[in-house]
Amino acid sequence: MVARHQETGMVTVELAIGMMSVLLVLSAVVGFFQVGIAHMNACEVARIAARDNALFGGGGADASGTAVDADISVSRAGRQVTAHSVVAVHGYASVFVGSVECTMSTIAEDTYM
Repeated sequence: MVARHQETGMVTVELAIGMMSVLLVLSAVVGFFQVGIAHMNACEVARIAARDNALFGGGGADASGTAVDADISVSRAGRQVTAHSVVAVHGYASVFVGSVECTMSTIAEDTYM
């Protein structure tokens, strides 16, 4: 039989290991949500740029009406307008993690009402 004094501190070690595991899983979940939100923002910016270009014609595309810092390119092929946006994903302490991309297409309007 093991003496009781040899087991002191075991619960503390087990609790520390368990807490680290929970924090690791929680940070992974938060990271996935950050990437998902960045992708949603990239698609929204691309949609706005494509619609703006389809309604009002050529001109530079920008994300001035949004809170997203995105690189946007818009191209036209006949009446089809395609906008492509790239949004950077930043993790904790503004560390660059990667980037997400989204492309949206629409048909240009002949007249604006």
